[in-house]
Amino acid sequence: MEVPDPEIPAPPVKRISTMLVILAVMVASTLWLALARDPEELLQQGLHLRAKSPAASERLFRRALEIRSGDYPDAQLALTELMIRLDQRDEAEKLFSALDRTRCRSNLLLMLGRGAYFGDLPKMAWESLESVPITDSADSISARSLLIKVYRENGRQEEFLRLLRNVIHEQPGDAETGLLLVSELKSMGLESECLEVCREILAHDPPADLRVELQFQLIDQLTVVGKSEAAWQEVAELERTIGPSVRLEAKKVDLYRLDGRLAEAMAIIDTIFAEFQHLPAAYLARGSVYLDQGNYASAAADFEKLLKMQPFLEGAHFKLSEALRGLGRSSQSQQHRVQGTAIRDKRYRINELLRQNADAPSDSIMDELATLYAQIGEKPSSDLWLNRAGRSHKEKGR
Repeated sequence: MEVPDPEIPAPPVKRISTMLVILAVMVASTLWLALARDPEELLQQGLHLRAKSPAASERLFRRALEIRSGDYPDAQLALTELMIRLDQRDEAEKLFSALDRTRCRSNLLLMLGRGAYFGDLPKMAWESLESVPITDSADSISARSLLIKVYRENGRQEEFLRLLRNVIHEQPGDAETGLLLVSELKSMGLESECLEVCREILAHDPPADLRVELQFQLIDQLTVVGKSEAAWQEVAELERTIGPSVRLEAKKVDLYRLDGRLAEAMAIIDTIFAEFQHLPAAYLARGSVYLDQGNYASAAADFEKLLKMQPFLEGAHFKLSEALRGLGRSSQSQQHRVQGTAIRDKRYRINELLRQNADAPSDSIMDELATLYAQIGEKPSSDLWLNRAGRSHKEKGR
């Protein structure tokens, strides 16, 4: 019986061919990298590869810097962002500290700002984003949007306010940023400036929806500064534009209170209360009118309902304290005043800690922020700082 020869496997021609192709590509890439003399081409190729092949990207950026004898800010910036991606934070910060951001392109500054933000390097993030010129370009608008977020998360109120003012100075038609500025000025009690900003932005013909919102803000500011007649004129104009609304009726309540026409204010509240009694603002408005009238029992009842909805609203504690004092319940009045003061002090302390942590991050600050946010009922913020503190402890334990 004839035994067939064992089957001899064919040489791995396909595998060898593939390896040769890969080797040829690597050789060609190395040769091209060695011979390439156009730093811009190297930079663009490195940017294209930085997600898929960080090692190749790094070689390209460093080659571009080498050709320019180290004087190529855009490549240095790209390399900084790459180091953040590779979690080489010390190297990234070293590169960044020597970077001349005034000579970098806006799109690359935005790229680095995003990388630093998501890499939890807030100071590098805002310094990169601050260097993007204020224009109406897409890159500038994106940089401003992220910079606002960074400032808010890190308690940089002064820088936040300066940015908003600069934007409105350079781009007075930017109604969205204008509304942010109005809100910030209101929170700081800068009522006259807030009023002027409302008027400035309205003078630049904002889109219809933003115009309506700005008119509501203008009515608020005119009411706050006591310009009742001008505020009523704005109410009439807005009513012609959008028709009757619950929100507009609420503004009338504020104006009637300003004018001392408390019966008319309460008549509006009685008419519309059923429509928004599920909202905390309903009890704040009605309770405030009751307080103006000296109806302390009804005012106290409304503020107590409000605090069940928003237990950490310090203003409601102060108003309830006033109502309870009017009822002769001194001990309870003092208790709510103390609670309101404690909540306000915690918010002040949080702002102070955010500024300190932005300049010099520390575990103790992050732990205290997590605790304070929990104590005023802001669990998402508390969880955020708990996570940051956890990451910090982990990095130090490496």
